[in-house]
Amino acid sequence: MKTKDLQNEYLVVFKSQNHAVYIYGKLNDKKIKTKIIQTPCSISTSCTHSVKFTDEIKEAVINEIKSNSIAVKGLYKIERNGTKKTYRRIEF
Repeated sequence: MKTKDLQNEYLVVFKSQNHAVYIYGKLNDKKIKTKIIQTPCSISTSCTHSVKFTDEIKEAVINEIKSNSIAVKGLYKIERNGTKKTYRRIEF
């Protein structure tokens, strides 16, 4: 098993692509490593983007979103069962 598979990863889904890009940029400016990705179809069928991050920086990501008053669709924990990924919504 790869080390990456052992990490607890999360997705925060935004109501607009602009919000995702904005938060990604703010976090990047603070040297907080995240990734911007297309939201998986199993979460949202509309053309939205999400920010993916690990458990170690979860609080920093949430604090940045709250301090900038950005609306989100949800926060999801990425769960893996073999090669299959599922997304479990958790409280924000």
